[in-house]
Formats: sequence, C-alpha cells, structure tokens
Amino acid sequence: MQRLNPFVGNIHFDANIADHIKALDRSAVVRILQLNEEGDINLIVPQSVRQELLRSATPSVVRSVAFEHIFTMSPLTSEEQAEQRTFIEALRGDAKPENIDCDLKHVWDAAKHGGRFFLTVDRRLLKRADKIFEHKLICVLTPEDFVTQIDAALARGDPRPRRNVLR
Repeated sequence: MQRLNPFVGNIHFDANIADHIKALDRSAVVRILQLNEEGDINLIVPQSVRQELLRSATPSVVRSVAFEHIFTMSPLTSEEQAEQRTFIEALRGDAKPENIDCDLKHVWDAAKHGGRFFLTVDRRLLKRADKIFEHKLICVLTPEDFVTQIDAALARGDPRPRRNVLR
C-alpha cells in the first residue's frame, strides 16, 4: 500500500459507505466523519456515486448522504470519456462489465477531481487497489485501513493543513 498523507487531498467514498454513514455502525466511519466535520480531511461524494445514491431504489435515509457532503459535478469531455473507457477496460480483468464497470467509474471520477483516497468495502475494487494506484495514483482502501493511515500519519507528524469549516 502506498504511503500518502491522508490530510492532503480529497477523500472520496463509494455508495456502499453511505449505508454506514447513516447507520454509524463502523467506528472507522464515525471517526472519518468527525475528522471531516473538524476540517482535518475533505470528504467528497464523486458525481457518479451521487447519481447512484439518488436512484429511487435507494432507501431515502441513505439517499440523503448525497446532499450532506460536497460532491463533484462536471460533464466529461470526449477525451475524458475515452480515458475513462480505457481505464475501465484495463482494470476490468475477467469480471463481467455489469459487476465492475460502475465501480471503476466511481474511482475514475474521484481521481479526476483530486481524489487521493477512495473508501469502499467492495472486494472487487479492493482486489484491484494496486493496479488502480498504478493507473490513477489514488489509494483504494477500506475505512478501517484509512483510519490506520491517519493514525500512522499522526505518529509520523505529517503536516495537517486544515480547511476552514463553516459552523
């Protein structure tokens, strides 16, 4: 796993994390939300994840996560669409497109918008984490592994630039 300062850059999350944000059932997610609230990290919803959360099939309590966090929003140029397709095709492997392409699109979107970390509990993405980093320089990891990186950064004394938080 790559060693990046978790306090620098944007932290994006997968739709599967939204369930845990609402349930507060993972201590790592609770800690991440606290760090975001305090301005230590910048938690962002990728546009493609936001679109997934806004589907009518998504429970309303989980859907609300799409409105509670900063989200990316920009159309793709034809060049970016081609780059995204190339990324997805390179990382799909033997998985069926319907099982992985949408998730890879989320990671690509996060990287496009300055993401240094992408939090997920999706085993297919986690299995591809090293290859994803090689292609897009974004770390794909679980919330628990991200908190471990935060603790390691604190122990090393990594810089903690803070963003202004409006209260």
